[in-house]
Amino acid sequence: MPKGETIKDLYSEIRKCLFYMIPEKWESIYLYASVIQRDNGEETGEMFFYYFPKSIIKRNPINVYQIPQKFNLNEEEYIKLTDELYNYIKKLRHECQKYDKINWTNITISIENVEFLAEYNCEDLINSIYSNEDRMAIWQYKYLEYPIEKFTKSQREQIEAYLKEEENGLHQSKMYTETFYQQHEHNSIEYDVNKKVDEYIKEDNETTDFTMVDSEQYQIQSGGFFKRRKNRLLNEIKKGNKEAREEFINGNLKLVLSVIKRFYGRGENLDDLFQIGCIGLIKAMDNFDLDLNVQFSTYAVPMIAGEIRRYLRDNNMVRVSRSVRDLAYKVLAVREKALRENKKEPTTDEIAKELGVEKEEIAFCLDAIQDPVSLQEPVYGDDTENIYVEDQIKDKKNSDENWADDITLLEVMKKLKEKERNIINKRFFEGRTQMEVAEEIGISQAQVSRLEKNAIEHIKKLYN
Repeated sequence: MPKGETIKDLYSEIRKCLFYMIPEKWESIYLYASVIQRDNGEETGEMFFYYFPKSIIKRNPINVYQIPQKFNLNEEEYIKLTDELYNYIKKLRHECQKYDKINWTNITISIENVEFLAEYNCEDLINSIYSNEDRMAIWQYKYLEYPIEKFTKSQREQIEAYLKEEENGLHQSKMYTETFYQQHEHNSIEYDVNKKVDEYIKEDNETTDFTMVDSEQYQIQSGGFFKRRKNRLLNEIKKGNKEAREEFINGNLKLVLSVIKRFYGRGENLDDLFQIGCIGLIKAMDNFDLDLNVQFSTYAVPMIAGEIRRYLRDNNMVRVSRSVRDLAYKVLAVREKALRENKKEPTTDEIAKELGVEKEEIAFCLDAIQDPVSLQEPVYGDDTENIYVEDQIKDKKNSDENWADDITLLEVMKKLKEKERNIINKRFFEGRTQMEVAEEIGISQAQVSRLEKNAIEHIKKLYN
């Protein structure tokens, strides 16, 4: 591992150059540089870097050479900055040779939030079987996480060959890690947990100048730079390192935000969903098995989404069984598909035939998922008066007519014998069974039945 204050200073200068050269907010930076010393002492090589713009959804990276045109910068002045950055890279190589005798030929530097990583490689680039174009494709696949389908057939073959060689230990690399706790105020970003989630979503929706990438297709295809960093943190977490645990959670808040976007527009408080999503993230972190050949994001996304769905299901005022809710969502999906294909609303019979269920089940499940409505919800209003839900509801049980009938019934019951009145009261007003009444007053069930029948006949005569 490189040592000495000079090397540390060079890392800091490289970081500052990168920060200065990117004129917008970013989430991560990846830099590749090669330095080859020829027999005559001349040093040659190449350098480029990419950065991912700030976004909730992962977007395509921006190449260093796209920056001047994108932000209307002076290209000549920008080339001078890249030359300055490359000179720091060459100085770094000299210092590494001086302190640790590391005769590296190429380096990959990555910065994400406060963490700085450098990976040294000692490959023989002069006699390598891989061309510069092939090496570029390999690097993009490993570090930028480009999908394999993006490359030509020849490049895919070269990538597979290189990765196989790497597995067999033919490409040894050395990694250096350093954490910087000072953010560059101009452009580096961290997600603020105190900021409203919908503010992030609004900002992201307003960003239209970059191509959106389908999250399912834009997965890590191999062991990338930050994948190894995540694995290192997860190992530390398993050992009980609280600082690593906090760093890992903060570094994956973006993942929670991306999942929340699926539930946007349902009328739920997004900040509540964010907190629930963080619970799912923590559960995924605690249960993730590093021995499995699975990315953490692949494992965590269903966990986060499941936690949110469970909250939405359990937090409803009216509990609806999962089977009924699932059927309702299937009905809605079929209806939406029919509207899209046929440009008209499907009938209940058509939906029932498509799903193989009864019409009554469809009506029941759609009614079950309706949100409760407040009695104070306005249904109509003008400049003078509003009409509320409670104004449209009629209490049929406690109407004026029924109130009068109840008074008449009470008067009739006063004319019954005490035992008959007691039985009627317990049976029809207290909801007791004949056996319960019989045990309570000390007679047989048959006697209760006979007295009840006589009392009802007596009431009918008096009532009429």
